[in-house]
Amino acid sequence: MSIDVVVPQVSDGVTSGKVISVAVSVGDQVEADQTLIELETDKAVVAIPSPSAGRVSELKVTEGDTVDVGGVIAVLEGSETGNSAAEADESHEPAAQEKVQETSTDEAEKKSAAKKSGSKPAEQAKVSGKDLVVIGAGPGGYHAAFKAAELGLSVTLIDPEENPGGVCLHRGCIPSKALLHVAKLISEAQESTAIGITFSRPKIDVDRVRAWKNEVVEKLTGGLGAKVAQQKLTYLRGMARFKDAHHLEVTDTDGKTRELGFSQAIVATGSRPIMLPGVETGSQRIIDSTGALNLTDVPSSLLVVGGGYIGLELGSAYAALGSKVSVVEMTDGLLPGCDRDLVSLLKRRLDNIFEDILLKTKVVELKEQKNGVAVTLEGKKGELTNRRFDKVLIAIGRKPNSEQLGLDKTRIEKNDKGFIEVDGQQRTAEPHIFAIGDIAGEPMLAHKAYAEAEVAAEVAAGGKAVYEPRAIPAVVFTDPEIAWCGLTETQAREQKIKVKTAKLPWRGSGRCLTLGRDDGITKLIVDPETDRILGIAVAGPGAGELIAEGVLAMEMAALSEDLRKTIHPHPTLSETLYDAARMLS
Repeated sequence: MSIDVVVPQVSDGVTSGKVISVAVSVGDQVEADQTLIELETDKAVVAIPSPSAGRVSELKVTEGDTVDVGGVIAVLEGSETGNSAAEADESHEPAAQEKVQETSTDEAEKKSAAKKSGSKPAEQAKVSGKDLVVIGAGPGGYHAAFKAAELGLSVTLIDPEENPGGVCLHRGCIPSKALLHVAKLISEAQESTAIGITFSRPKIDVDRVRAWKNEVVEKLTGGLGAKVAQQKLTYLRGMARFKDAHHLEVTDTDGKTRELGFSQAIVATGSRPIMLPGVETGSQRIIDSTGALNLTDVPSSLLVVGGGYIGLELGSAYAALGSKVSVVEMTDGLLPGCDRDLVSLLKRRLDNIFEDILLKTKVVELKEQKNGVAVTLEGKKGELTNRRFDKVLIAIGRKPNSEQLGLDKTRIEKNDKGFIEVDGQQRTAEPHIFAIGDIAGEPMLAHKAYAEAEVAAEVAAGGKAVYEPRAIPAVVFTDPEIAWCGLTETQAREQKIKVKTAKLPWRGSGRCLTLGRDDGITKLIVDPETDRILGIAVAGPGAGELIAEGVLAMEMAALSEDLRKTIHPHPTLSETLYDAARMLS
């Protein structure tokens, strides 16, 4: 009996893919679920398995071919399963990303009706017997779910979005970096006259920029949706809250609710923007980071309230797009907690990009009007200033999404900021419930959530992992980028820690100068007694890429001598780490 092996529907919206490898040859004996080909779509690389055991009698594709969903890729002979091609396709179709539904009392009747109509009913999610439920499908949540599934646990992942990704992919890290790339293109075009290349003034199609940004987001989130299908997770669209320590109430996007039992759970519900007291959300003129990333238009003037990384990144993007941007910060400096040498270098450039940067200044009043927002500012000496802006972006930080989880129905404890208290294995006061990511405490960074997710998933699967990083990198994607890990020189002074510091300006970096830049610095902070690296800070083009070497050095308890003895390629910006280490020898 012959079986046609066809390309299944690997993810919503995917209609075809490119064959990037063929793992078998004509005449090969294959087992059920053995990979036949690998297919690259715009969302993921997918392994297409054999539906049953048999012999490959014919291959319909070669590397480089494009095949449609439903297209035949191979023919098998000798299977005893009796599956038809259609049945083989159906049996290997990835689990649907399903909306939470009320349990049907007559499932057979529903399936029969669906069969008559020609449609396939979504499988009902089981409400008990799951090893692990993950609440929230942001970077921490989906990473934990994938890891747990790889370790053999049966996993249910719950999130209100159609695909995983959370704030980071949908409304944060990724769309903001897309806009910053646009800003970089514009600024490079403007500055190219210095090296003899002149462009006409860029014409910005805001609708197309927004569409491109959304395409990037959809490609990444769709890829995660495809991976959910590959991992055979149960993905539920809805909002979950605890009924007790072993049951959730899940409300779907239509408002229907159901109860879901679990053995273990990971809470990964993330965070949301903080608004100024008395300021309501939903305004078209007073917006948070989500509103700014929607890019409905480019305001003629924009006030950014908050001099942290979110405000400076979005302010930089809007300034490049044409807005006159002002920044207000309550403290005496931008980016509190960052090394002051890096901040000073960044501020010199921002002073030329922004209309003004007002430090030790706070917003006293915001009044939305037809032609803009009237703002009253209070300066460091208590003086009041009235100004008007087209829009106001509130970027004063984020807070954990812990209020609506029903934590009071469990023994889970929160601190005074709303973060869930966890131990070194990410366990809460309920040992079978874990918390990771933003909701588990600062720093609220996606890569920190990834690391915590690994630990929680391994422990849930019976492992003995512990979360104990030596360094968590931070990156601000402004121009220039700044990045650091470990101890800063500012912190060393405040904590009276004796350190030895090397400061290397990039003015002598051949690679930096060939990029048309001379603004950059690499700082290396070591223990003067042991030479062990305590901290690394970088400002300049590509700082976010360079800092990974510093993180690895700290994780491996490296000495500055180790950096100095490591051969770095020339001419590159990574040489600045080597040169800084040489300064300490």
